[in-house]
Amino acid sequence: MRAFFASWAEMDPDEHAGFFADHGVYVDSTLRYLEGREAIREAAATFPKHRVDVRRLLVADDVVMVERVDNFELEGRWFHLDVAGVFELDDEGLITRWRDYYDVKSISDEVAAAGITTSA
Repeated sequence: MRAFFASWAEMDPDEHAGFFADHGVYVDSTLRYLEGREAIREAAATFPKHRVDVRRLLVADDVVMVERVDNFELEGRWFHLDVAGVFELDDEGLITRWRDYYDVKSISDEVAAAGITTSA
């Protein structure tokens, strides 16, 4: 999992998708639902490079829970997002299901505080 998050600094879509099982699923708080390694690879091509600070990582059998801070730079300014993620892994250690939870209003507040302009 730590290698997965470290790879986000470059956000190579093929590398990102390689952490998932063929039938892997990603679901986030904004109701984005991606199913399959190819869909995840295509979405990763749109993700910005960013740094992830892992605060807590808990493992129980095939489940990994991660509390983290995602750090993004937009328009030369940084903003931060507190995220809790739950990952299910297969016997090969590949991600079969990933669910992220965060407060959408926090994103708006962080972006506004950083003075980043967004288009509606």
